[in-house]
Amino acid sequence: MVVLFLYFIPFFLMNERSSLPIIDNLDSNFVWEIILLRSNALFGAIDSIVPSVMGGIPRNCFPSEWNLVHIFFFVFEPYLAYLCNLILIHVIAFFGMYFLLSRHFIKEDLISIGVALAFALLPFWPFGYLSIAGLPFALYSFLNFRKGEYSFVDWIILALIPFYSWFVYSYIFLLALMICVWLYDAIRKKSKSVFLQSIIFMLLMFLFVEYRLIYSLFFDNSFVSHRSEFNVPAIIFPSIENSLSSGIELFLFGQFNSYSFQWVTIILSLIISLIIIYRKKLFKGNLNLFVFVSFVLISSFFYGFYYMLPMPNISGFQFNRLMWLNPLFWHLIYAISLAIIFHANKYGKIIVILLIGIQIGCLFCYCGDENTQAGGYGLIQNQRMNFHDFFSVELFSEVKESIGKPVDSYRIVCIGFHPAIAQYNGFYTAGSYQINYPLNYKDKFRTLIENELNKKMEIKNYFDNWGSRCYLFTSQTAIKSYSMKHGMQISPNLNSSAYQPLEIKYILSSVEIENPVENNIEFIGIFENSRSPWKIWVYATIV
Repeated sequence: MVVLFLYFIPFFLMNERSSLPIIDNLDSNFVWEIILLRSNALFGAIDSIVPSVMGGIPRNCFPSEWNLVHIFFFVFEPYLAYLCNLILIHVIAFFGMYFLLSRHFIKEDLISIGVALAFALLPFWPFGYLSIAGLPFALYSFLNFRKGEYSFVDWIILALIPFYSWFVYSYIFLLALMICVWLYDAIRKKSKSVFLQSIIFMLLMFLFVEYRLIYSLFFDNSFVSHRSEFNVPAIIFPSIENSLSSGIELFLFGQFNSYSFQWVTIILSLIISLIIIYRKKLFKGNLNLFVFVSFVLISSFFYGFYYMLPMPNISGFQFNRLMWLNPLFWHLIYAISLAIIFHANKYGKIIVILLIGIQIGCLFCYCGDENTQAGGYGLIQNQRMNFHDFFSVELFSEVKESIGKPVDSYRIVCIGFHPAIAQYNGFYTAGSYQINYPLNYKDKFRTLIENELNKKMEIKNYFDNWGSRCYLFTSQTAIKSYSMKHGMQISPNLNSSAYQPLEIKYILSSVEIENPVENNIEFIGIFENSRSPWKIWVYATIV
């Protein structure tokens, strides 16, 4: 716990100058919390509308109200709410893995504590909540039920996890896996009915929490999601060579939303343990190790070849998210491998301590990337744009004051910076990053940018075949980072006939638009100050 405490100290010392991931974080999930609370839509009716996004989209397009994270954002300021969420995730990850290992897999407390700490220091996706970090606790309780050695606490664990997780990211796969285990026990006539009851119980809890998603996807005939047009193969152009490479890469290095950091010492520990097993003929006593290794191999290559397989398109559901279970199984592999090394010879304990120390040290110093949240020393040396600068509240307050109208009386569209920045600062935006929104709005927004999409096939494929980033793309904008540097100038060809249907009154751009007349817009002013890295050009639409 001392290491975890030190891991989070920099977040408090640096406060809002901390570097937080932008992709799938500040650009989306984080600001959704702000939108729901400010619009008083958190507990909105099943047919209610959130007015500030995309001309008003169904409340059901946002996460369920039955999630613990909303409490943090209701009680605390946004940055502190984010930090509370992050701390809780890592603490739960530690205790869940420790209890799982110490009760069901490992006798040596040194290994249980060390592997639990290594798991807890993984750069979890903050808005994945317990989708990965809570898996050890869930498996711990399921194994208790399987053995018939459960208590009331196990029911509580399975009841609470759905209130702080995403069903579609990992738990749908864990529950499917538990059903397979139950069937295996049933065939051997060793199944316990309470084990099946526990699986059904957790499934029902998830269905209760995710009732909005279930309703909108399967019961609301008036709602057609943009996800129905998902065609990822058209974006990534899969081939046998690329699929094989992707599977190998996932097995060795993990994926940005589900890092395992197996490449540091986990795979090395596995190799050493396999050599020991081979030399000492310990195959029979280590069946779990081979099962877990087989799982990560299968899930990795299933992920790699997924878009070459004839998989059904169920509202854009991604079956390749099976790999979200990999961090759990990699750390079970790590613990079992370390236990084998521990008992191999008189130097085993020293080698184990060394391997765990290297793993924890690397995680503590990991800087992160645009997708992952670093902590500890890694946060201190991270060079990304920090939280304060990203949202630049003072600068955008100046923009709002200059426009001088109630924010709900007009809509803006952003060029060169994420719409989430404008949304955080209270603007009503025509564009947004949403994982689920009406298909007809995507078609309407496409009219605005169709000329620009036709200039660059990469962006056209990205928008047409995915489209969750409903942004004002130009042929000069990057796809994910989206930010444009000062000094750039662009000459977009926007379809101004779309301004009125989208209710766009202003365009905010981080770069100068050279041809305002051709786009039926007029220059209003430039806004910048010493407290923000942004420089914002404001244009009014002429309709």
